[in-house]
Amino acid sequence: MTSSTIASTSIALFKTTTQSIVSNPTWDIIVIGLFLAIGFFYGISSTKRKIVSIIFLTYTASAIFPILPIEQIAASLQQKNLFYIQTGIFLALFLILYILLGEKSKSKIPHTESWWQLFLLSFFAAGLLLHFLFGFIPDEESTRLSFIAREGFASLRAQIFWLLAPIFGLIVVKKFEAT
Repeated sequence: MTSSTIASTSIALFKTTTQSIVSNPTWDIIVIGLFLAIGFFYGISSTKRKIVSIIFLTYTASAIFPILPIEQIAASLQQKNLFYIQTGIFLALFLILYILLGEKSKSKIPHTESWWQLFLLSFFAAGLLLHFLFGFIPDEESTRLSFIAREGFASLRAQIFWLLAPIFGLIVVKKFEAT
């Protein structure tokens, strides 16, 4: 195969995959789009401090979550599917932490922060939260995820990326803030 044949085959595959996703989106693609949209709109309507707070609260919830008695809670609720229990408890824990520890800005002064910094941080905040939620899906069920969801949020590479990328994003934003 020549390089032009490989390129045209790759473009055709990408086009077919994109058309399939757009015409018949799966629930995981819809969830990803929803979280990214929420992250984007929260990013443009919020402050950098609030988004940084959300990133740290997500890390905090992920550190507290493993010590919670998930199996006992599932048994008491007579729920056999742990995914729903884990997702609900993680989101509830995140919400409780947000209410108790979140950045509470009382200022009505419009913020003049760099748009790219807000977008970058809100993208990482939404992606980190999605990564943790997709991580609750059992391994045997994760094969049913779309390629984008599986490789972008549920794989080992995704785990490494989403655990480290927000930290590097914070470092980059901090370096540009200093200049």
